[in-house]
Amino acid sequence: MDNTQKATVIDVTHYLLPFSILMFGVMVSAGIFFGFRSAFGVSTKEEVVLNCDSVSPLSEDCLRQYARDLDTNEKKFDKCILEGEQAEAIDNEVAAGEEANVLGTPSLFIGKGKGDEFQGFYIGSVMTQEDMVDVIEYAKDHSIEETHDYWYGYQLQLLADFEGQVREFYASDQGGNLTGEEFDTEVERVISQRGDLIDEAFVLQDLSIGDGIVDGKGDVVLMAFSDFECPYCAQLEEESLNGIKEQYVDSNEIRFVFRDFPLDEIHPNARLAAQAARCFDKAGGDYFEYHDLLFEKTYNLGQ
Repeated sequence: MDNTQKATVIDVTHYLLPFSILMFGVMVSAGIFFGFRSAFGVSTKEEVVLNCDSVSPLSEDCLRQYARDLDTNEKKFDKCILEGEQAEAIDNEVAAGEEANVLGTPSLFIGKGKGDEFQGFYIGSVMTQEDMVDVIEYAKDHSIEETHDYWYGYQLQLLADFEGQVREFYASDQGGNLTGEEFDTEVERVISQRGDLIDEAFVLQDLSIGDGIVDGKGDVVLMAFSDFECPYCAQLEEESLNGIKEQYVDSNEIRFVFRDFPLDEIHPNARLAAQAARCFDKAGGDYFEYHDLLFEKTYNLGQ
C-alpha cells in the first residue's frame, strides 16, 4: 500500500470513528426511550391491541374499542377510564338511588318540576311503552299529587286483577288444589304481601337530578335508575324507552334523566361501563350515543 492509499484510509477512518460513536449514541438513546415507553405503558394507537369479543361486550377492552369506533378523543377517554375519573360520580348515583329506595334495576320514576329538585314517585320496572305514555300524558295535564293518586289507583286495580290469577293458581294441581280455609289463607297472604310492596314503593317523595345525565326539557321528568349490564334494563331501553325518547324527549316535551345504579354483586362490568359512558362524554363524544350502544350490546347478548 503506497502512501496515498494509506492517507486515504486514515482520512476515512478519521471521519468514520466520530460518525460511529454518534450513531451508537442515537441507538442507545432510542433504546432507552422506547424501553421507557414500554415499561410505563405509553404507546401509540397502532401499538395498542384491544381484545374485544361478543362474549364479554362490556369488558374494558370493548369499552375502549367502542370509544375508538365512535371517534372521540381516545387519549382523553383512556386517561379518564384508566384513572377512574368518574368513579366518584357513580358512587354518588348509587347513594342517591339507595336514598330513593331503589331496590333493583331498572327503576323508573316520574316527577314534575323545572329545577334540579322536584317531587316524584316510582312508577315501575320493565314497563310497556303504552303504560309509560299513559302516565306521562296524565302528568302533563295534572299536578304530581294527582298523577300519584291516579297511578296508585291503577296499581290497586292491577292487584285486584292479580288476585283472580292467584286464586286460579292455588285451586290448580300446581298450586296444591287447596280448598276452604287453607285456600283463603294462602290467597290472602300473597295479596297482602303484594299490597304492602305497592304501599312501600309507590310513594310520593322529594327527588333530584343529582349526577344524572339529562336529555330534553320540560316540566315532566322521567327518571331511570339503570345498569348497563342488566338484561332487563337493556330490554326496557330497546322495547320502550327508545320510543318514549323519540316521542317526548327529542321534542322537548319532557326531560329524561339517566341515573347509574350498577349492581356490582351480579354485574361485574356495570360500574366500569357507567364510568366509560361518562368518560366518552368528557372526551368530546355524545353521551347517549355511547349509552345506546352499550345497551344494544347487552340486549343482543340476551337474544
